Amino acid sequence: MAKCIFCGADIPDGVALCPYCGRLQQPGAQGVNYNYAPPQPTQYDLYARQQERNAKKDLSTAKTLGIVSIVCAVICSFLIVGIVCGVIGLGKAKNAMAYAQQTADLIMYDEAKSARTLNRIGLIIATVIVVGAVVLGILATALGFAMFD
Repeated sequence: MAKCIFCGADIPDGVALCPYCGRLQQPGAQGVNYNYAPPQPTQYDLYARQQERNAKKDLSTAKTLGIVSIVCAVICSFLIVGIVCGVIGLGKAKNAMAYAQQTADLIMYDEAKSARTLNRIGLIIATVIVVGAVVLGILATALGFAMFD
């Protein structure tokens, strides 16, 4: 028994056409090499895959922290948590953006930019509320002392 040079099926010796794939069995024809084994990943390939996984994880974390930052900033009692989440999220988004630029992954870059924007919004809201509360506290204290003079 011979093997088809294209599909690898067992075919009778001397047959001109493969009964399975229908291709002509010509001497010297270039078929498929069924003994081919794909190359094993190198250390660089493994490192690149790990970098990609880390960047995707950073991106996911940055998005989550951005949303948490905004929610905590809106709920005034968690302002410090909002600020901390916003700062950490900005760092994670920056890492994901750097990886996306290195690999020219435009989709990941756009997602990282939106995560960065979410974190910035949360930071701005929380900071404005904290500064506003401090200013109002100072004004209330000054007016309170002025009322008792």
